[in-house]
Amino acid sequence: ALPAAPPGSRSGATILRERSGRGGSAGSSASSSASSSARPSPTQGGEHRRAVMGSPRAEATATPWLWWATGVIALSSLSFGYSLAMLNPVLKSRRGGLLHDVPMSAELQQLATAVLVLGAWLGCLAASHPSDVLGRRRTLLLTATVYVSGGLVSTLPNSAALVLGRAAVGVATGVGGAVAPILLSELAPDAIRGQITSCHQLLITIGILLAGVLGYALVLHVPHGWRLVEGFVAVPSALQLVLHASLPESPKWLVRRGQHERALAVLRRHRPDGHDAEAELEDMAREAADEPQGGGGG
Repeated sequence: ALPAAPPGSRSGATILRERSGRGGSAGSSASSSASSSARPSPTQGGEHRRAVMGSPRAEATATPWLWWATGVIALSSLSFGYSLAMLNPVLKSRRGGLLHDVPMSAELQQLATAVLVLGAWLGCLAASHPSDVLGRRRTLLLTATVYVSGGLVSTLPNSAALVLGRAAVGVATGVGGAVAPILLSELAPDAIRGQITSCHQLLITIGILLAGVLGYALVLHVPHGWRLVEGFVAVPSALQLVLHASLPESPKWLVRRGQHERALAVLRRHRPDGHDAEAELEDMAREAADEPQGGGGG
Protein backbone atom coordinates (compact mmCIF):
# COMPACT_ATOMS: atom_id res chain seq x y z
CA ALA A 1 0.00 0.00 0.00
CA LEU A 2 1.14 3.57 -0.76
CA PRO A 3 2.05 5.82 2.19
CA ALA A 4 -1.00 7.58 3.57
CA ALA A 5 -1.45 11.16 2.37
CA PRO A 6 -2.54 13.89 4.79
CA PRO A 7 -6.05 15.34 4.43
CA GLY A 8 -6.45 17.69 1.52
CA SER A 9 -3.60 16.31 -0.59
CA ARG A 10 -3.68 13.89 -3.47
CA SER A 11 -1.81 10.63 -3.12
CA GLY A 12 0.35 9.09 -5.81
CA ALA A 13 -2.39 6.52 -6.44
CA THR A 14 -4.98 9.29 -6.87
CA ILE A 15 -2.82 11.04 -9.46
CA LEU A 16 -2.29 7.71 -11.20
CA ARG A 17 -6.05 7.05 -11.33
CA GLU A 18 -6.72 10.54 -12.67
CA ARG A 19 -4.18 10.08 -15.44
CA SER A 20 -5.63 6.66 -16.24
CA GLY A 21 -9.14 8.14 -16.32
CA ARG A 22 -8.13 10.87 -18.74
CA GLY A 23 -6.78 8.28 -21.12
CA GLY A 24 -9.64 5.80 -20.65
CA SER A 25 -11.96 6.84 -23.48
CA ALA A 26 -9.09 7.22 -25.90
CA GLY A 27 -7.82 3.80 -24.88
CA SER A 28 -11.22 2.17 -25.53
CA SER A 29 -11.54 3.51 -29.06
CA ALA A 30 -7.93 2.68 -29.80
CA SER A 31 -8.38 -0.92 -28.59
CA SER A 32 -11.46 -1.47 -30.80
CA SER A 33 -9.71 -0.15 -33.90
CA ALA A 34 -6.59 -2.16 -33.16
CA SER A 35 -8.41 -5.46 -32.60
CA SER A 36 -8.18 -6.33 -36.29
CA SER A 37 -4.45 -5.75 -36.43
CA ALA A 38 -1.77 -8.22 -35.43
CA ARG A 39 -0.80 -8.37 -31.76
CA PRO A 40 2.46 -6.42 -31.24
CA SER A 41 5.52 -8.21 -29.96
CA PRO A 42 6.67 -7.56 -26.35
CA THR A 43 9.44 -5.33 -27.64
CA GLN A 44 7.08 -3.33 -29.81
CA GLY A 45 4.63 -3.06 -26.93
CA GLY A 46 7.31 -1.65 -24.64
CA GLU A 47 8.36 0.87 -27.27
CA HIS A 48 4.72 1.90 -27.74
CA ARG A 49 4.22 2.43 -24.00
CA ARG A 50 7.36 4.56 -23.79
CA ALA A 51 6.20 6.59 -26.79
CA VAL A 52 2.79 7.19 -25.21
CA MET A 53 3.77 7.69 -21.58
CA GLY A 54 7.21 9.12 -22.22
CA SER A 55 10.24 8.68 -19.99
CA PRO A 56 10.05 11.77 -17.80
CA ARG A 57 13.21 11.14 -15.85
CA ALA A 58 15.37 10.43 -18.90
CA GLU A 59 14.18 13.62 -20.64
CA ALA A 60 14.68 15.94 -17.66
CA THR A 61 17.55 18.41 -17.92
CA ALA A 62 19.18 20.75 -15.44
CA THR A 63 17.38 24.04 -15.05
CA PRO A 64 18.70 27.26 -13.47
CA TRP A 65 16.56 26.56 -10.40
CA LEU A 66 18.05 23.06 -10.09
CA TRP A 67 21.60 24.38 -10.36
CA TRP A 68 20.82 27.11 -7.82
CA ALA A 69 19.41 24.57 -5.35
CA THR A 70 22.44 22.35 -5.98
CA GLY A 71 24.75 25.23 -5.07
CA VAL A 72 22.85 25.98 -1.86
CA ILE A 73 22.92 22.31 -0.84
CA ALA A 74 26.61 21.96 -1.72
CA LEU A 75 27.54 24.75 0.69
CA SER A 76 27.49 21.92 3.25
CA SER A 77 30.07 20.14 1.10
CA LEU A 78 32.23 23.26 1.00
CA SER A 79 32.18 23.45 4.81
CA PHE A 80 32.99 19.72 4.91
CA GLY A 81 36.17 20.12 2.88
CA TYR A 82 37.24 23.35 4.56
CA SER A 83 36.84 21.93 8.07
CA LEU A 84 39.09 18.98 7.26
CA ALA A 85 42.03 21.20 6.32
CA MET A 86 41.60 24.42 8.31
CA LEU A 87 43.80 23.55 11.31
CA ASN A 88 47.05 22.53 9.61
CA PRO A 89 47.85 25.96 8.10
CA VAL A 90 47.41 27.77 11.44
CA LEU A 91 49.59 25.54 13.63
CA LYS A 92 52.46 28.02 13.33
CA SER A 93 54.41 30.21 15.74
CA ARG A 94 54.33 33.24 13.46
CA ARG A 95 52.44 36.32 14.61
CA GLY A 96 49.34 35.21 12.73
CA GLY A 97 49.59 31.58 13.84
CA LEU A 98 47.63 29.77 16.51
CA LEU A 99 50.71 28.86 18.54
CA HIS A 100 51.70 32.53 18.79
CA ASP A 101 48.50 33.29 20.75
CA VAL A 102 47.72 29.92 22.34
CA PRO A 103 50.77 27.89 23.41
CA MET A 104 49.93 24.20 22.96
CA SER A 105 51.89 21.05 23.64
CA ALA A 106 52.30 18.46 20.92
CA GLU A 107 49.72 16.27 22.63
CA LEU A 108 47.18 19.10 22.75
CA GLN A 109 47.77 19.83 19.07
CA GLN A 110 47.12 16.18 18.27
CA LEU A 111 43.93 16.27 20.35
CA ALA A 112 42.69 19.38 18.55
CA THR A 113 43.32 17.63 15.25
CA ALA A 114 41.79 14.29 16.18
CA VAL A 115 38.66 15.63 17.89
CA LEU A 116 37.25 16.88 14.58
CA VAL A 117 37.73 13.48 12.97
CA LEU A 118 36.12 11.77 15.96
CA GLY A 119 33.18 14.16 15.83
CA ALA A 120 32.80 13.57 12.11
CA TRP A 121 32.73 9.81 12.67
CA LEU A 122 30.05 10.13 15.32
CA GLY A 123 28.05 12.56 13.20
CA CYS A 124 28.16 10.26 10.21
CA LEU A 125 26.91 7.34 12.29
CA ALA A 126 24.05 9.40 13.71
CA ALA A 127 23.07 11.21 10.49
CA SER A 128 20.46 8.73 9.24
CA HIS A 129 18.04 9.22 12.12
CA PRO A 130 17.49 13.01 11.88
CA SER A 131 17.61 12.76 8.10
CA ASP A 132 14.74 10.25 8.07
CA VAL A 133 12.69 11.83 10.86
CA LEU A 134 13.18 15.55 10.21
CA GLY A 135 13.91 15.41 6.50
CA ARG A 136 17.05 16.21 4.53
CA ARG A 137 16.37 19.96 4.43
CA ARG A 138 15.87 20.55 8.14
CA THR A 139 18.81 18.31 8.98
CA LEU A 140 21.12 20.39 6.79
CA LEU A 141 19.83 23.62 8.35
CA LEU A 142 20.48 22.25 11.85
CA THR A 143 23.93 21.18 10.69
CA ALA A 144 24.59 24.69 9.38
CA THR A 145 23.66 26.09 12.80
CA VAL A 146 26.17 23.77 14.47
CA TYR A 147 28.84 24.78 11.94
CA VAL A 148 28.31 28.46 12.74
CA SER A 149 28.32 27.90 16.51
CA GLY A 150 31.36 25.62 16.50
CA GLY A 151 33.28 27.87 14.13
CA LEU A 152 32.76 30.93 16.30
CA VAL A 153 33.68 29.08 19.51
CA SER A 154 36.91 27.78 17.96
CA THR A 155 38.09 31.36 17.35
CA LEU A 156 38.34 32.08 21.08
CA PRO A 157 42.01 32.34 22.14
CA ASN A 158 42.22 29.38 24.49
CA SER A 159 42.83 25.70 23.91
CA ALA A 160 39.66 24.42 25.59
CA ALA A 161 37.44 26.55 23.32
CA LEU A 162 39.41 25.40 20.28
CA VAL A 163 38.91 21.73 21.13
CA LEU A 164 35.22 22.19 21.96
CA GLY A 165 34.52 24.22 18.84
CA ARG A 166 36.31 21.75 16.60
CA ALA A 167 34.38 18.87 18.16
CA ALA A 168 31.11 20.59 17.25
CA VAL A 169 32.36 21.33 13.74
CA GLY A 170 33.34 17.67 13.44
CA VAL A 171 29.82 16.48 14.26
CA ALA A 172 28.41 18.91 11.68
CA THR A 173 30.96 17.67 9.16
CA GLY A 174 29.86 14.07 9.62
CA VAL A 175 26.14 14.82 9.37
CA GLY A 176 26.44 17.26 6.48
CA GLY A 177 28.80 15.00 4.57
CA ALA A 178 26.27 12.17 4.79
CA VAL A 179 23.04 14.09 4.12
CA ALA A 180 24.08 16.57 1.40
CA PRO A 181 24.84 13.92 -1.28
CA ILE A 182 21.57 12.12 -0.44
CA LEU A 183 19.56 15.27 -1.01
CA LEU A 184 21.43 16.03 -4.23
CA SER A 185 20.78 12.50 -5.49
CA GLU A 186 17.08 12.50 -4.60
CA LEU A 187 16.50 15.94 -6.13
CA ALA A 188 18.29 15.25 -9.42
CA PRO A 189 16.65 13.62 -12.46
CA ASP A 190 18.05 10.21 -13.37
CA ALA A 191 19.60 11.43 -16.61
CA ILE A 192 21.85 14.02 -14.96
CA ARG A 193 22.22 12.61 -11.46
CA GLY A 194 25.96 12.14 -11.95
CA GLN A 195 26.43 15.82 -12.85
CA ILE A 196 24.47 17.00 -9.83
CA THR A 197 25.96 14.66 -7.22
CA SER A 198 29.52 15.29 -8.45
CA CYS A 199 29.13 18.85 -7.13
CA HIS A 200 29.46 17.36 -3.64
CA GLN A 201 32.98 16.12 -4.35
CA LEU A 202 33.85 19.29 -6.27
CA LEU A 203 32.92 21.57 -3.36
CA ILE A 204 34.79 19.34 -0.87
CA THR A 205 37.94 19.75 -2.97
CA ILE A 206 37.42 23.51 -3.28
CA GLY A 207 36.96 23.72 0.49
CA ILE A 208 40.27 21.95 1.11
CA LEU A 209 42.04 24.26 -1.34
CA LEU A 210 40.42 27.34 0.19
CA ALA A 211 41.61 26.38 3.67
CA GLY A 212 45.19 26.15 2.46
CA VAL A 213 45.08 29.44 0.55
CA LEU A 214 43.43 31.39 3.36
CA GLY A 215 45.72 29.83 5.95
CA TYR A 216 48.82 30.80 4.01
CA ALA A 217 47.65 34.36 3.37
CA LEU A 218 46.23 35.18 6.79
CA VAL A 219 48.76 33.45 9.02
CA LEU A 220 51.71 35.02 7.23
CA HIS A 221 50.39 38.54 6.82
CA VAL A 222 47.60 39.22 9.36
CA PRO A 223 48.08 39.38 13.16
CA HIS A 224 45.92 36.75 14.84
CA GLY A 225 45.00 35.55 11.37
CA TRP A 226 44.37 32.02 12.66
CA ARG A 227 41.11 33.23 14.18
CA LEU A 228 39.86 34.32 10.77
CA VAL A 229 40.88 30.98 9.28
CA GLU A 230 39.07 29.00 11.98
CA GLY A 231 36.03 31.25 11.91
CA PHE A 232 35.63 31.14 8.14
CA VAL A 233 34.12 27.65 8.42
CA ALA A 234 30.96 29.41 9.61
CA VAL A 235 30.65 31.54 6.46
CA PRO A 236 29.28 28.93 3.99
CA SER A 237 26.84 27.67 6.60
CA ALA A 238 25.71 31.18 7.50
CA LEU A 239 25.10 31.79 3.80
CA GLN A 240 23.11 28.56 3.61
CA LEU A 241 20.94 29.72 6.51
CA VAL A 242 20.34 33.05 4.78
CA LEU A 243 19.35 31.22 1.57
CA HIS A 244 17.21 28.63 3.39
CA ALA A 245 14.19 29.46 1.21
CA SER A 246 16.12 28.10 -1.79
CA LEU A 247 16.98 24.85 -0.01
CA PRO A 248 14.42 22.27 -1.19
CA GLU A 249 13.23 19.16 0.57
CA SER A 250 13.82 15.80 -1.08
CA PRO A 251 10.76 14.87 -3.18
CA LYS A 252 11.39 11.21 -2.43
CA TRP A 253 11.36 11.86 1.30
CA LEU A 254 8.11 13.80 0.92
CA VAL A 255 6.52 10.92 -1.00
CA ARG A 256 7.53 8.46 1.71
CA ARG A 257 5.76 10.71 4.21
CA GLY A 258 2.63 10.88 2.06
CA GLN A 259 3.17 14.55 1.19
CA HIS A 260 2.57 14.12 -2.52
CA GLU A 261 1.43 17.67 -3.27
CA ARG A 262 4.61 19.13 -1.76
CA ALA A 263 6.72 16.61 -3.67
CA LEU A 264 4.98 17.56 -6.90
CA ALA A 265 5.62 21.25 -6.22
CA VAL A 266 9.35 20.54 -5.71
CA LEU A 267 9.52 18.57 -8.96
CA ARG A 268 7.73 21.24 -10.97
CA ARG A 269 10.04 23.95 -9.63
CA HIS A 270 13.22 22.05 -10.47
CA ARG A 271 12.24 20.49 -13.82
CA PRO A 272 12.10 22.14 -17.26
CA ASP A 273 8.88 23.33 -18.88
CA GLY A 274 6.96 20.48 -20.46
CA HIS A 275 8.40 17.88 -18.15
CA ASP A 276 5.83 15.34 -16.90
CA ALA A 277 6.29 15.88 -13.18
CA GLU A 278 3.16 13.84 -12.35
CA ALA A 279 4.57 10.79 -14.11
CA GLU A 280 7.84 11.17 -12.19
CA LEU A 281 5.85 11.45 -8.97
CA GLU A 282 4.01 8.22 -9.84
CA ASP A 283 7.35 6.46 -10.29
CA MET A 284 8.48 7.70 -6.87
CA ALA A 285 5.21 6.55 -5.30
CA ARG A 286 5.64 3.06 -6.76
CA GLU A 287 9.22 2.89 -5.51
CA ALA A 288 8.08 3.98 -2.05
CA ALA A 289 5.37 1.30 -2.07
CA ASP A 290 7.95 -1.36 -2.99
CA GLU A 291 10.32 -0.42 -0.17
CA PRO A 292 10.36 -2.59 2.97
CA GLN A 293 8.27 -1.23 5.83
CA GLY A 294 10.33 1.31 7.79
CA GLY A 295 13.04 1.31 5.14
CA GLY A 296 12.72 4.84 3.89
CA GLY A 297 16.27 5.85 4.65
CA GLY A 298 17.07 6.81 1.04
